[in-house]
Amino acid sequence: VAELWAQLDACVRDIEATGDACALCVDCTALREFDAAGLQLLLVTARHLDSMGARLSLLGLNDKLREQLRGLDPGGLFDLQALEAA
Repeated sequence: VAELWAQLDACVRDIEATGDACALCVDCTALREFDAAGLQLLLVTARHLDSMGARLSLLGLNDKLREQLRGLDPGGLFDLQALEAA
């Protein structure tokens, strides 16, 4: 999580610096599972981006993870894209 946090933080800072309201895309094709710390990191990042008018897009999710995240994100903060859409 610490490594991903550093990468996401750098990307969010770039978005803040440029003022570009867009989507931050994360390639999740290698992701097979996530824990509570990973989910918390994604939620904090998604909420922060949402406050800036941007979205967090998770690309290449397998069906299991996409369904789990959909169930844990009732507010729809994540843009969840399937493995075949990546």
